[in-house]
Amino acid sequence: MAAGYPIDFAVNVSFEQLRDYYRQAKIFWHAAGYGVDEQKQPYRVEHFGMTTVEAMAAGGVPVVIDKGGLREIVRRGVGERWGSVAELIEKTEQLIKNPTRWQRYSLAAIERSQEFSKQKFCWKLEEIIK
Repeated sequence: MAAGYPIDFAVNVSFEQLRDYYRQAKIFWHAAGYGVDEQKQPYRVEHFGMTTVEAMAAGGVPVVIDKGGLREIVRRGVGERWGSVAELIEKTEQLIKNPTRWQRYSLAAIERSQEFSKQKFCWKLEEIIK
């Protein structure tokens, strides 16, 4: 289906190569759970979304399905959430056509990603244990 389009599929790449892809990407799509009834099959929906956080840390603006843990990660002003393919297309086009908005979201995504850093995790864990 990708024939004739500037699309590459990178399967089982090293983490270093994956980080390079993240650095090059302007927008990060995530659709785990698309077409799934979240109430009936919650295991088929992204529970956390580490790949989304990694892309955000590199400045990629997340455009993610409005399901599961992605709702918690991608907040207003950090990226976009969608419920239909039409919304995915519309929100992606809006980011492409508005570089100022994309830049603002990119900076917010980097900042938001730090909420999920190892240091932040350790600090929160220490607070809970105390």
